[in-house]
Amino acid sequence: MKEKTKYIKNAYVIDIDNYYLEENDHPIYRVKMNLERLVQDGKKLQYIIQPASMYRIYKVVTSESGEILDNTFINGNIYLKEHNIVEDELVMLYDSGKYYGPFIVAYRPIEGKYYVKTNADENNYLVQYFNESDVQRIELEKQVYNEAPTYSEFVYVNGEYSTYDAVTDEILLKEIPNEISLEMARINPEEFSVEPIDVSTFRVPGSIVGEGLGKVTVVDGVDPNRRVTTGSSAEEDDDERIDSCVVSVKKSDVIK
Repeated sequence: MKEKTKYIKNAYVIDIDNYYLEENDHPIYRVKMNLERLVQDGKKLQYIIQPASMYRIYKVVTSESGEILDNTFINGNIYLKEHNIVEDELVMLYDSGKYYGPFIVAYRPIEGKYYVKTNADENNYLVQYFNESDVQRIELEKQVYNEAPTYSEFVYVNGEYSTYDAVTDEILLKEIPNEISLEMARINPEEFSVEPIDVSTFRVPGSIVGEGLGKVTVVDGVDPNRRVTTGSSAEEDDDERIDSCVVSVKKSDVIK
């Protein structure tokens, strides 16, 4: 015998006029739909009973790992802790006061786990989320026979979404060399220009003082009394090997 779930898996909204309802002699189900009237007026049930997500009501899920890190959305798939969900359901992923999504639920039968695919790479790694003030929390109750009732958390979204940039500065800096080429710099030199240091207002501490020679600017790690040759270490060693490299590039090869 198939085990019955103790939690709500599917939630629907019934959008119907009172004209199509009538009293029902039952302690729990107090009203029922008058199907005869619905048929006479050409009303179809698929337009009356619709998934809750059509009304911005979503089930709340959490990450299996218990937290969302900087690279969580970049990795693509996020496994879920909950099992009271179904494939293709739209859910909200909750973490630290934010509701990310909605995302579509998928199921991996080999591992027996549900997950959401963020598709952040298709949206420039920008992920939408809602703050606590943008949603209204709803708990739906389900009771199986004589057991204690269980509750499933949903949210009704009544605010506007914000955007989270999933690409950290560390990841961005790492990818810059792969994205910028000399050809791009040649075609659009103004986008890659580097302003030269203003030597009239900058000098290393300990250098000659005089009018027009600039103010003293302290630079961490710079000792004006220490002479270090390029390619050598900061340690004093008469037998130290000094490695140097000279690269010759024609200006015309870079900027034409």
